[in-house]
Amino acid sequence: MGNAESTHPTTNSSIYQGGRGGGRIIGEAEMRPSQLRYTHDSISNRFQDGHTLDETFRQFLNKEITMGRYEQVPNLVAMQYQGSWFVVRGNRRLYLMKKLEETGAISTVKVLMKTFDQEVFNRQYTTTNMGRSIRVRGDPNIDQKLNQIIASWRSRHGGGAYGQNNDWCILL
Repeated sequence: MGNAESTHPTTNSSIYQGGRGGGRIIGEAEMRPSQLRYTHDSISNRFQDGHTLDETFRQFLNKEITMGRYEQVPNLVAMQYQGSWFVVRGNRRLYLMKKLEETGAISTVKVLMKTFDQEVFNRQYTTTNMGRSIRVRGDPNIDQKLNQIIASWRSRHGGGAYGQNNDWCILL
């Protein structure tokens, strides 16, 4: 794939700098991906730059790319609604972060928290199950592909999760 820095957008995007639309950033928090909810009912199998979910998942798992302020991939942006945090920017990234958490590769991610903005939230909110799950469009075999990537990764890393055989657990 080449240099990870050239394969994914940098954090100078408007999403990272405070996001498009309303709500102001009120803080940052480390959260388990499983604590976050989706605003969309479905996501595309491809990011806007053309990368697929499975190739990006592989890059995250192999630490070729990371998420965070000074990394290649912007943090998730969330708003609180009815007592839960919903991701308003980064539903595809959240999908991958949840898979990484299930794998044991990460435990938390940094989330930019924004004040609730009804207009922005309503534009994003298409979920029919309060954001508990999401459907991936464009690749009916995505779960099988991710499971193959996980099996291959585990075989190379002795079956363990991050933190068991190396010195970090949190992907920022």
